[in-house]
Amino acid sequence: MTRHAQDPSLSEMNTHLDRLCHFQLAAGLPADASLLPAKNGTPTLLVGRRHIHSAFDPQREAERIAGQHRQAAAGVLFGYGCGHVALAWHASAPRPLLVVECRPDLLPAGRSTADQLPPGSGMFFARAEGGRPLEEDVLRFIRSLPASSLKSLAWMDTPGAVALDPPSWERARAAVKKIISDFMTNLYTELEFERLWFANILTNAGLLAQNGRLASMAGCLAGRSVLIVGAGPGLDRWLGWLREARRHAVVLAVDTALKPLVSAGILPHAVISLDGQIHNLHDFTGVDTHKLTLLCDISVYPAIPRLPFARRIFFETADIIEQDGRLAVISHPLTLWCKQAVGELGAARSGGNVGTSAIELARIFGAGRILLVGCDHAWPGGLTHAREAPAMQRLRWRETRTMTAAGVLRSAAARRATFAGMDYDGKPVLSDIILAKYAAWTSAAYAEACHEPGAGQQPEWATLSREGLVLEGIPALKTADEASQFIGFENLPEDVFPVHAPTASDHEGLSSRLRLLADATGHVLARCTPLPPLEDVLELFERFPFLRRGYGAQVLHADKTGNADWLLGEVRFQLEKIRRILTRCGY
Repeated sequence: MTRHAQDPSLSEMNTHLDRLCHFQLAAGLPADASLLPAKNGTPTLLVGRRHIHSAFDPQREAERIAGQHRQAAAGVLFGYGCGHVALAWHASAPRPLLVVECRPDLLPAGRSTADQLPPGSGMFFARAEGGRPLEEDVLRFIRSLPASSLKSLAWMDTPGAVALDPPSWERARAAVKKIISDFMTNLYTELEFERLWFANILTNAGLLAQNGRLASMAGCLAGRSVLIVGAGPGLDRWLGWLREARRHAVVLAVDTALKPLVSAGILPHAVISLDGQIHNLHDFTGVDTHKLTLLCDISVYPAIPRLPFARRIFFETADIIEQDGRLAVISHPLTLWCKQAVGELGAARSGGNVGTSAIELARIFGAGRILLVGCDHAWPGGLTHAREAPAMQRLRWRETRTMTAAGVLRSAAARRATFAGMDYDGKPVLSDIILAKYAAWTSAAYAEACHEPGAGQQPEWATLSREGLVLEGIPALKTADEASQFIGFENLPEDVFPVHAPTASDHEGLSSRLRLLADATGHVLARCTPLPPLEDVLELFERFPFLRRGYGAQVLHADKTGNADWLLGEVRFQLEKIRRILTRCGY
């Protein structure tokens, strides 16, 4: 029996397997694991008294496992062992493969066979440790695939590896499936809203040079208390306290909470707007915005940042992942093109709604304490929003002589995937799967803050939504005195955000790019008879690659699909829309 750690050739840290893994592997196996030959001489792995592969013919076993999925475009393998299943997978047809490993300490056993993997084998490794490391590893694999491949993934196990600890592997499988499901949900959302986002970003691009950007504001609220104000029903009972608390803590309000706050005589220090649809404009109608600071995503509905705010600060909602030891921002291609002229906007992750974005912004600003107000993640008392929120006003407008507001609410709830969650007092409270997702994201963000390098003491987060869903790790305060003690009694200046000084070079650089796009699209449209020439469209896509996303990428394959005329007609429609936007913005 040969101990793995005693074989110098397998202990070198520059083997093929080490190069495939983006994280560092141990030099050798743990004390309870051994490499030894199977009956047919093939390497196999023994952990304790359990064989990870067949003790007789590991290759035949692996071929049987991989052979069941010959039609799959990509696969997920739980447990690597010596890599026999991965070898059989690539031998049947070279396809991408994600290896999920609950026991990374056993991965060095794979060095014995890794050199047999074909070059460019499309192997990805994920450590099933949970949290962001697992998510980042899985997303790295997902983003390497076309979306169609995700619908026919092969799910495989190395039987002996999974048998070491079945509950851990079940949790790992559930976590990977959830990450892929969430990714697909986001992907379908992007497909649905891509053209709206593109049009909004293009319309808002001209505002970037003259206004503030999140990138220059990191740490601007260092050590200060920040109130994240949502528009949940729980907001109503804290409005009186908020009038006084505003003097001692920075109030970041989501857009839907703006009217309830203003109606109560509370002017937030900043309001955050994220959504690109017109209904978000209703949150600002009838509100005097002259003294307000707006924090908005670049894809926000264009009429919102054109309201008379005291200050506008743009950011981009983006995925932020680790690649080769560095953080990488996954931007919209058009946003990236704009940033090449004006520099970084500043990226903020989001859990899917403006409330989670507000939490992320508070962290970027360096908040010392974060207190959630009106962030219920539930419908306490059967209500969906605070009384003065636009959503509740719309419900009241739907009241009739035979249908009260409560009846309208019950009707709305019946169309949602609701469930009974638990509040901080152990009582049931009505919620739905979307709100629960936001609550889970908030809890995960808090857990992440607890483990940040240099975090030192436990992050100070709390909530005033005692009647809302429990947020794991985040305590709920009971009284106004507790809330006041939590935020402290520092007297804040009226203006807590730094002033942005625009530069002429930023403005001219971006204007030049937008004029170039206007001239290029105008040239192609001028040659339409009635369709644009295919060669002109392909040249335009080569000069401006971001136009392919949601604006006729299929034209690149028009010769194969045989529907070139339809695709070119679609491209003409979209180019005319781009040209109208640029003309309206003065380019």
